[in-house]
Amino acid sequence: MPVTFAHREVISFPTGTGDLSDPERAARARDSSIRATAFNQPTTLVLDLSGKLLSPSSLMELIVTLGQRVRGGIYGDARLVVATPDHAVREMSALLALRYRIPLFLASSPDSVFDAVPVGDLTGADFETLEELRSAGSVTTVSSLAGSVGLQPTAANNRLVNVERKGFVLRVRRGRDEGDLFVDPRVPFMTPLTSSRLDSIPMRQSLHDAGISSDPYAHPPREVEGEAAEHLAELLRRRGKLHQ
Repeated sequence: MPVTFAHREVISFPTGTGDLSDPERAARARDSSIRATAFNQPTTLVLDLSGKLLSPSSLMELIVTLGQRVRGGIYGDARLVVATPDHAVREMSALLALRYRIPLFLASSPDSVFDAVPVGDLTGADFETLEELRSAGSVTTVSSLAGSVGLQPTAANNRLVNVERKGFVLRVRRGRDEGDLFVDPRVPFMTPLTSSRLDSIPMRQSLHDAGISSDPYAHPPREVEGEAAEHLAELLRRRGKLHQ
């Protein structure tokens, strides 16, 4: 199976589009900068609004429309990061994400995506799951996360699937034996999307590490004496297994 790498697409508007306060102009710049075509790999879209003059209407046109398209799967398995050094723009973006239930990450620049903050329809448990995922290396399976944070596999699965369905986590489908990969969109660019931890430790190695050298599944021969031995011998003779 070929290795898939984390892809990141920065949406930088062409020179001369610094003034995006007109919502129609903002919409044209958005549509010309990113086509409605699905990426063939898990992708983090970074909307770079650094140095742009924006109005509330144009910001809504950019973030809400793009966010709804991302949530609807127009760009394939993609997640959205809005990057701007303007605190007010980030705050307004957070309010829009919450109001329209748009999964969003906010960063101060395209170079600080790793430190982006998730905003939108998230519970306390969702925030905790995202932090656990990032602590696990940003790429993990259900069994790996369960082992690293001390959860039951079912609980870890429910947590990861919940944030994935809400649009805050990328997912790489794999076979049942390997387990799907759950990927934090803030993962560094071109990170190999393979499990960052061993999903499980082989049973025999675990026993050896615990100082147990015997095989718990081995069935050693047992000696039978007395009347039980006579009954067993007679049974074997009847079945032709024992010759006099």
